[in-house]
Amino acid sequence: GDFSSGKYQLDFVSDTVKSQVEATFRACSVMDIQQSLSRNDETGRLEHLCPKLYENLIALLLTSTSGVHWKKREARLTCSEGRERTPESRGWADFTLKLLKDVKYGPVPTFDEMKLMVLYVSTNPNFPFVEFMYKTKAKELVVFQVTRQKGKSKSFKWSAVNKFLKKIFPHEDDGMLDRVTLVHIPLPSNADEAVMQAEGSANELCPRWGTLSKYEVWKVPATYKDRFE
Repeated sequence: GDFSSGKYQLDFVSDTVKSQVEATFRACSVMDIQQSLSRNDETGRLEHLCPKLYENLIALLLTSTSGVHWKKREARLTCSEGRERTPESRGWADFTLKLLKDVKYGPVPTFDEMKLMVLYVSTNPNFPFVEFMYKTKAKELVVFQVTRQKGKSKSFKWSAVNKFLKKIFPHEDDGMLDRVTLVHIPLPSNADEAVMQAEGSANELCPRWGTLSKYEVWKVPATYKDRFE
């Protein structure tokens, strides 16, 4: 069954205990997680654990036997100051993606050391910028920001991007961003209006965006399944 018995939110005596619980949830079935997320949408239960459950579900579905059959749209990054927001695209396109079966939890290797079509999920709570990533057959990097926040605008700091790039591309100085595609996966109920925002001035950020000036929003079914019904 799901994890939603009781009406109280969970808290933890230490980060170690929380990590142990999250590791246990990674071993739970896809159906259990789907039921728990749906119940959280309805009741707000298990609010503290649902962000990790959501991340884990996305990883499990991307690496499942059938992959995912979802929807995506292209959007344009905005600054938190100094630039008018560009209207977001509303054109959803169907897509299918299936990664290799085993999710690699733990330290994330450098880009050169990554295997193609393998999903890497950092278990470091301080890992910068994204939750997980994979290297495409075209040798580009797709990175994911997954969130269950209620607000429709998701912001990030450029310093986090720099830390991420130095970890993944330690021997490169130029052109790194041109090999990166950013994917934003919000709550299913927020997908139509979800936007991403870079914190800082336009003068500082815009010349350095590269391919991050555009990103993709992926829409997950409200049922949290691998396809729309």
